[in-house]
Amino acid sequence: MKIVLKYTLAFWIATFGYVAAQSEYSRSIDSLKGILSKSKEDTAKVNILNDLSRDLANADKYEQAKTYAEKALQLSEKLNFRSGRATALNQIGVALCQLGSFAGALQSHEEALKLRKELKDKPGIGMSYHNIGMAYYKQGNYETALVNSLAALKVREELGNKTDLGTTYSNIALIYYSLKKYPEALKNNLTTLKIREELGDKLGVAYSYNNIGNIYDLQGNLDEALKNHIASLKIKEELGDIQGIAYSHINIAAVYEKQKKYKESLEELFIALKLCEQSGEDEAIAGTLLNIGLVYSESGKTSEGLKYLERSLQIAGKIGAREIICEGYDVLSRIYSEDGDYRQAYAYHKRFTQLKDSLLNEENLNQINELQTKYETEKKDKDLIAKDAELTKQNAENKQRETERNAFIIGFILMIALAFFIFRSYREKKKANIEILEQKSIIEEKQKEILDSIHYSRRIQTSLLPTEKYITKKLKELAGA
Repeated sequence: MKIVLKYTLAFWIATFGYVAAQSEYSRSIDSLKGILSKSKEDTAKVNILNDLSRDLANADKYEQAKTYAEKALQLSEKLNFRSGRATALNQIGVALCQLGSFAGALQSHEEALKLRKELKDKPGIGMSYHNIGMAYYKQGNYETALVNSLAALKVREELGNKTDLGTTYSNIALIYYSLKKYPEALKNNLTTLKIREELGDKLGVAYSYNNIGNIYDLQGNLDEALKNHIASLKIKEELGDIQGIAYSHINIAAVYEKQKKYKESLEELFIALKLCEQSGEDEAIAGTLLNIGLVYSESGKTSEGLKYLERSLQIAGKIGAREIICEGYDVLSRIYSEDGDYRQAYAYHKRFTQLKDSLLNEENLNQINELQTKYETEKKDKDLIAKDAELTKQNAENKQRETERNAFIIGFILMIALAFFIFRSYREKKKANIEILEQKSIIEEKQKEILDSIHYSRRIQTSLLPTEKYITKKLKELAGA
């Protein structure tokens, strides 16, 4: 008989991450509300509103988280505080995703991503890709979730923030797990484990061991599965993580059951049951009782198993845990069938079939809603792409017009500058010509004065000297004497 430990296992794996920090978030929320009541309408108030939204989301108070993020968005738009607006859009997306409004969540995250790209905010870009990936994951669109998570990984590897890298690798592992690509899931979980060990994040290391153990379990490597679950349990005991300790005992019990070590499996389950009863978690108690009943039945102690199965159904019925009830009906039907009590077997099988059909109809309705959401999201994505294309075209045209305008202005300025230089050159040349003419006139005047002086001196010399005829006459007279 196949046991359903994996059902409870899957449920707990999905929920254990937030419990330890609830009191811390409550203190932070109270502190931020006190600061908010005294704050002015400025960017600091936007940051406080965003921080408050984040802590409320971490405390699973998503409606309140959405309300405060919307207030942050409104104020950031009024102040034209773009960074605060991007954070507010991110927080709205986180809240809407948790509330099941995936189309709205994706729209908010896409707007935040676009704004963060404009701001060149690489940490914000990585966060937006991460959140878009998680929104698609919750839709069941694992392939698109993986594309965005890998985009987040690329950005975060460039930044080198190990805490963010650990989170991203862990989410990629989760996506591969859901795609049933267990080797890839194991590889990414091992990378996550290494990063968390380097950071000294003990609780994160414990959860990594837990996830690695579950993958080895699915692969049939039970020895490695047990080894990792025991390692996870040891760290949780050191940290005093009561709920985490209970989950580890359940996981160890699942491995022992597969190894047909029923005694050891029951010991682990009873430890888990005691811890769940101490914490008052009715759904966990119902699931653990169901598993105890299964292991007893598997080990041949059917009457003992029936007692725990009945107790499980009573608690599950009280709290409306219909999936546990459905599993319980199925198990009881098979037990009574094997014991030859076909009347009881048929009665429980009928209940099982009716409840399963009801759950299946709900699942189909959810799938239809998810398909509708995907359609609306894709339609909005196409509209956004069309708008982006139109905006890109307008920006290109504006840039071309701006380039042409700038070219004209630069050309006009150059033309004026050239005209100025030509005019200045002409004036300088004209001035130089005038100076040359003036100098020429002065030189000519000086030259005339010199020539006149020379001519005057020659006349004087000429008037003082005897003529050639006179000299000849005198010479002849002297000769005749």
